[in-house]
Amino acid sequence: RDKVDTDDASYLGVEIADLSTEAIQMFSMPEGAFVSSVQSGSPAEDAGLKKGDIITKFDGSSVTSKQDLKTQLAYYAAGEEVPVTIQRQNGSEYEEQKVTITLGKLSDYQDSQQETN
Repeated sequence: RDKVDTDDASYLGVEIADLSTEAIQMFSMPEGAFVSSVQSGSPAEDAGLKKGDIITKFDGSSVTSKQDLKTQLAYYAAGEEVPVTIQRQNGSEYEEQKVTITLGKLSDYQDSQQETN
């Protein structure tokens, strides 16, 4: 798989934070890309992602950090459907869930952001 052209660049519509080793251990959190916010009307919101979810796999490949997710996303074009595995907190436990995200077009998102700024 090759990296996609800028014209076809995709986005999920999430803000990602890296979890510290301490937080992972203290709260028994799975390793992955922590969703700190989900943009309204984004592909991630449409797929049901929520703040606090932890993305652990993107199209079957492990995700252990924000950079992992960004690196993998560069190989996927807008409009592609990608299976994503998340861990969602349920009480004191995390439960694995699978969602399919139809990637949005980064240029459409950037255009709408400029209008609102």
